[in-house]
Amino acid sequence: MTEVASELLRLAKDDKLTWQKYILGNGYRVILPDVAFRIHCDDSFVRRYRLDLIDDSGEVVAFLESSDNDVLTEQVGELAVRPAQAGQQHQQLKEIFELAEGYVRDAGITKALQNLKQA
Repeated sequence: MTEVASELLRLAKDDKLTWQKYILGNGYRVILPDVAFRIHCDDSFVRRYRLDLIDDSGEVVAFLESSDNDVLTEQVGELAVRPAQAGQQHQQLKEIFELAEGYVRDAGITKALQNLKQA
């Protein structure tokens, strides 16, 4: 999943993904053929980011999660590991979240402006 997060970040930086607000909580999703990704931020106690890989049936098949206290959990199937590069991965997940948030915000502003110009 760490390689997936790196590639997702690259595509997000290149503005090649169409993010949508996710209905539940503070999250965003992008839907691609056969898979979807959901990035979520929970800052109830420590800021924690979670990136889910979702298959075409809607099941989470893998996830990558990190928090401000440098804990990183990666799960694929039943195996959960805590890689050594937690700080770097936390920064990647934070950047993905912020890019998704910015994309949705900017798309909303653009749509509002178009509606105002047509009024």
